[in-house]
Amino acid sequence: MDAADRNGIGVSYEGTWPWLMINSSMPDKKLIDLWADEFLSLLKKNRNHPSLLLWTVNNEMKFYDNEPDFDKAKLKMKIISDVVKGMRKVDPTRPICFDSNYRRNVKKFGQDFYNTIDDGDIDDIHSYINWYDHTIFKQFNGEFQRSNRNEGRPLISQEMSTGYPNNETGHPTRFYTIIHQNPQTLIGNLA
Repeated sequence: MDAADRNGIGVSYEGTWPWLMINSSMPDKKLIDLWADEFLSLLKKNRNHPSLLLWTVNNEMKFYDNEPDFDKAKLKMKIISDVVKGMRKVDPTRPICFDSNYRRNVKKFGQDFYNTIDDGDIDDIHSYINWYDHTIFKQFNGEFQRSNRNEGRPLISQEMSTGYPNNETGHPTRFYTIIHQNPQTLIGNLA
């Protein structure tokens, strides 16, 4: 953070446990409490850095989309919401991103659900244009904003990419090409 301050680099400070509660996983409450305490202590430690632009709870928890048990998904939303409320007490001056890759889903949870849930201020869609099957040529007329925007919430992408151009040099390109069927694969099974 000191180096970011000295060099004028803006920071989204992201939580310490990526993929927390991903899919159907649910850590013991003691671990959740440990994570929340750790994260809030890091907010206290770093909140006075001028390079800090926004807080991001964690990276790609995705339980809000991928948890098969709807009641469990709501419980997970409440757990993170409680942390967001704690974050606002520690630092009420900065916007919060509920999860890196999170987008409010009123259709799934209903508008009333958000009366008690604090899901932060920002929608953050990760988009890998030219990577996961859609081409950059379908993004020239504001499609990203139109299809992902929630009225009144800023839309960002903390992860945006056009894929790996590393042509099979040991980088995980091959995995993405064959498993995810990214656009390179569309020209042949082994691209």
